[in-house]
Amino acid sequence: MYYSNDEIEEFDRYAEFLGFSAHNDIETSENVYINLEKFIFENNQNLNYSNHSFTAQELNDRFNKLLAHFQNFETRQPKSKQYRFLNINLVDVKSNCPEDLFKWSYYNHKFAASQGKDSQAMNEWHKLEQSISASRRARFKAMREANMAHYLHIIKNHMFFDSINFTSIHPQIFNEIKFGVDIAEEQYLEKLIKENKASARCRKINHGLGSLSLNLVKKFSVNKKIELNGHIASSSKKLNPNLLIMIRNLFAFMNVTESSLVECDFVLLVNDLDQLSLIPIIDSDQPIFTVDLSPAATPNFSYMLLKDDGFDQVFSYAKKREDEAVIQSIIRSVTCGLMNFIIKRRFSEQIALNYMDDYFKPLSKALGKNIAEFALPIKLLTKKLEK
Repeated sequence: MYYSNDEIEEFDRYAEFLGFSAHNDIETSENVYINLEKFIFENNQNLNYSNHSFTAQELNDRFNKLLAHFQNFETRQPKSKQYRFLNINLVDVKSNCPEDLFKWSYYNHKFAASQGKDSQAMNEWHKLEQSISASRRARFKAMREANMAHYLHIIKNHMFFDSINFTSIHPQIFNEIKFGVDIAEEQYLEKLIKENKASARCRKINHGLGSLSLNLVKKFSVNKKIELNGHIASSSKKLNPNLLIMIRNLFAFMNVTESSLVECDFVLLVNDLDQLSLIPIIDSDQPIFTVDLSPAATPNFSYMLLKDDGFDQVFSYAKKREDEAVIQSIIRSVTCGLMNFIIKRRFSEQIALNYMDDYFKPLSKALGKNIAEFALPIKLLTKKLEK
């Protein structure tokens, strides 16, 4: 298996757990998972789709190297099938550009969407045209246009792949901001996919779901025709509506049906409170996937979970990391938990690693202690996972 992405260590563990070995050569690998941004800018990791100065042709030339690897695989092994997965994270203007360029983008699209009727948007757009230098606007437009031309090239070559995901920008931008060049581009991208008859392999997916580890597990879940019922629970008993929508989107993506506690195959327990005195009671014998969204310095949920008699039911654990998007924390927990249904055994190594990476390390840092001072709870974790 060959993969190029930004979650190497995690993907390593999942791939090994599923019985794959890593390869550095695309042309000898039976499975290829690629985050295209990492592949395109592999020689300069400071560059990405939001800050480069390449032309569309230069981007396409780099992409064509990937296609050449595929052609060489087919020449060398004409009777073999290579599974090829590609993810492209689309870039939103608000998170990746200065405020003035974001506003210019916003009013530009708002005026265009009104078909020339929104005079206020036109006036704001013209003001920004005057305040932003022509060279800055030109660089910004050239980069976005190069990206779109590059995406079109990818869509036209979709038959080289089994699956191409264009991962959408954050839903909050669509719901609250509603306008911007990035939103217009996504709408145009969907049109290009249809026009090039690429819908069977290319699609725009919800924000956050481009994780290669998640898609690795999804493929095996589909191959084994696994269909699960999942119940969503939270410490507050009232999840944030936007968070609930993201979890439901994740469930739908993984062919999981949201169900009652009685009918579920697993429970996703989200701790969305900063201080707890009791672990929420889950009246079910099914596996529990846990996500802790409290600050790194708040140990309550993690430690109480570790000491709880129901810890044997815990099949995944993830505490939100510093600067990590909430949906990514949830995806880490769900990905790990679903491995149980594929391999039919508890992925205890991943739970242990996540406790060390997400709980003990940040807690020791927050308290100004050495991690060795947590010997007793670490020993407790080891003992419980060895059962």
